[in-house]
Amino acid sequence: MNIKAVYVIKDTGYALFHREYDRGEHTPDEALIGGFISAIFNFFREFCEDQIVKMETKLLKLFYHPLGEIIFVVITKCETNSDDKPVKELLRKLAEKFVYKFGAVTDDEVDPSKFLDFEKTVDELIEEYNHTKNNNLGKDVLENFGVRRGYLSKININLQKSINKLLMS
Repeated sequence: MNIKAVYVIKDTGYALFHREYDRGEHTPDEALIGGFISAIFNFFREFCEDQIVKMETKLLKLFYHPLGEIIFVVITKCETNSDDKPVKELLRKLAEKFVYKFGAVTDDEVDPSKFLDFEKTVDELIEEYNHTKNNNLGKDVLENFGVRRGYLSKININLQKSINKLLMS
């Protein structure tokens, strides 16, 4: 999944940090996202004493990882038959690194400039995510088409034989 944005939001709706990777015409600002996510979380907390972990539309997926009073959010482009595990792992790592670097954030109003240097950490984690995703691309394609390793090896051997015959003639 292509990452569009990363947000770190207080449960009050205040965006502590945000980083966009695919800013389009319809990308809302961090205040609107923060308020929306806070409202969703508070609704589910009050209504059914539960937490939302993912929301999906035709174009986007929003993944959430709440940790205390902080909600970590990754927005991705929606892709069919995609595995959510790498994004969930990315969120876990983001939360872990944020808490390690800044500790618990308890003030209702926090200076967002305090968190600007988290951008480098987020960029590194996104780069790691993209690298892992690209390395697994071939494997995912093969699994989606139900191709088994042994069968693929036979195809490669036969293809190599055909290429050798063409080169010899």
